Amino acid sequence: MLPMMRSVFRAAAIGIVLTIWVLSLIPINQAVPGSDKLHHLAAYFACMWTWAQVYAENRMRLRLAGAIVLMGAMVECVQWLVPWRSFDWADMLANALGVALAYFVAAGQAILARRMQARTS
Repeated sequence: MLPMMRSVFRAAAIGIVLTIWVLSLIPINQAVPGSDKLHHLAAYFACMWTWAQVYAENRMRLRLAGAIVLMGAMVECVQWLVPWRSFDWADMLANALGVALAYFVAAGQAILARRMQARTS
C-alpha cells in the first residue's frame, strides 16, 4: 500500500475510534433507527477493517483485534458508570463479532492480493 494511503486509513481509523467513544458516552434522547446490535457490529467492523488496512502483518492484526475487543469492553464498563447509558453483555458480543468479521474479511483481502500479485509476476 502506498504510504499516503496508509496515512489516510490511519487517520480514518483514529476518527472511528474517537467516534465510537463519543457516540457511546453521549446521552441519546431518541432511538436511532435500526437494530442496536447491528449498529455495534457495524461500528466495530469499520474500526477493525480500517486498522487492518494500515497494518498488513497478520500478527499485528491479531493484536489489533484483541485491542479493539478490549476497547469495546472498556466502553461498556464506562457506560455502566454513566447515568444515561447502561452496560450490556450483548453489546460486547456484537462488538466482538464485528471485529472478528472484519479480521476475516481483511485476511481474505490479503489472500486475494497475494494471488493477484503472483499472477502478474
